[in-house]
Amino acid sequence: MDRFPWPVRIRWTAAAAMAVTAALGADLVPSVLPLLAVAAGVAAYAWAVGRLEGRVASVLPFCLDALALTAFLHFSGDAENPLRFAYAFAAAGASVTLSMRAGLAIATLGTGLFILLVGLTWWPNPPIRLGHYHLALFDPSLHAFFDPRRSPHEWNYILAQAFRLSVVTFGSALGFGALARRVRAREEELKVQHARMRLLLEVLPEGGVLIAPDATFMLANPSARSLIGVPEPKGLGDLPAHLRLREALTRLSGPVLDFETKHGGRSMKHTLARSSEGGPVVWVFRDTTDERRMTAELMHRSKIADLGLLAAGIAHEIGNPLSSMAATLEMMELKGAPPETLDGIRPLLRHIDRISQVVQDVRSFARPSADRRGRVDANALVEDALRIFRLHERSRHVTLDAPRGAELLPVDAVPDQIVQIILNLLINAADACPREGRIEVRSGVANGEVQISVADDGAGMDEETRRHLFAPFYTTKEPGKGTGLGLFVSESIARAHGGRVEVDSEKGRGSCFTLCLPRV
Repeated sequence: MDRFPWPVRIRWTAAAAMAVTAALGADLVPSVLPLLAVAAGVAAYAWAVGRLEGRVASVLPFCLDALALTAFLHFSGDAENPLRFAYAFAAAGASVTLSMRAGLAIATLGTGLFILLVGLTWWPNPPIRLGHYHLALFDPSLHAFFDPRRSPHEWNYILAQAFRLSVVTFGSALGFGALARRVRAREEELKVQHARMRLLLEVLPEGGVLIAPDATFMLANPSARSLIGVPEPKGLGDLPAHLRLREALTRLSGPVLDFETKHGGRSMKHTLARSSEGGPVVWVFRDTTDERRMTAELMHRSKIADLGLLAAGIAHEIGNPLSSMAATLEMMELKGAPPETLDGIRPLLRHIDRISQVVQDVRSFARPSADRRGRVDANALVEDALRIFRLHERSRHVTLDAPRGAELLPVDAVPDQIVQIILNLLINAADACPREGRIEVRSGVANGEVQISVADDGAGMDEETRRHLFAPFYTTKEPGKGTGLGLFVSESIARAHGGRVEVDSEKGRGSCFTLCLPRV
């Protein structure tokens, strides 16, 4: 029953009222069968209109209403029946459901049908004569009073009733039509506001949920459903317990409450707000994982900037004493110190070399050199790095496959810094290779960039190692064999040149580091 629109339900009610009226007034009309037939007809077309489920908005059902009322009036006294003013209900219904124009049309139809009915019943010589069914509701002499054939003055009464009927019917159409027009205008305004609010909620990246006082969800936008991973949350019971929303709602004593949780490995920031005690609660939340990561990265970059400012001073303060210590130890070694002294001097010299290398890495990172850039061939820089690497002790235990590229690869760079990156990648590859391992060096152009790759057949890296690979002081080498600054400095130099260092590695299948630089 609820799925049918209200005009259909009113017609069913009207059909039932007609049948009850006919049954109760059986002794007031000559026969109730025609009245019951009219009631059955109203119920039949009300059912037919209801089956359309509102898919057709037409004036036809209201025309049928006027015709049905005219038939009912004909068999129950026409002008004698006070139900003649029911035409106003059909006109008002058309104005409210369709438009004021439709309401006025039904008012015109109803008034015309009533005048036609009276004319065919009482006119002296109508083309079609309708019999009059007297309604014995009032004084029996009223029947004679209504008969204009007996007294021409009775037309005044009939015309007065027709005028009253038209006033009531057209007034209902105009009044309800104006009211319906205002309601429709307000409804359209509300629809526009609703569409705007709906659009706002749908495009917001933050999750928004309106929680009723009974803890059920009145509304949840798409971002909320996506963030919490529940397609259609109905209430608190549909939420993961680790969101701690129920606990937060019990702690909401003021207008706003902020709290943070973890969900699916992501950081979530929540805000609960309400306008009055016991009213609905607005729950807004968002994923702050990337924001936290960016904040941590900014803090890290700030630390690196501070390190850059301090690096030159640190290198100077450490470098000078180291040089003096190395010179003293070398002088003792040249003067022929006793064997037991030499056994202690040589490890010290190796430690001094290692400390000097750390100082050099820090100095290279901190040293500004943007003014010394120039256009150079990347192949020439690779050759310089290979020439230095071949002098290195670690190059003796690997096979080097490094054909010179035939194509000119111009880049805008500081030559010694790019050589430093390539040399560092070569040394790392040699450290990763097993004894008699293999290193391949290739250079070329891809995607508009100059790419220099250094690949090894070593042990490779897992995901955790790759994630921390370019962090300062992070190393996978044995203690004493690496400072953890090589790749960090290399990546920093590459970024300063507008490039980057990429890594492709898999556990047990070796690694490939690629230096990408903008091609001039």
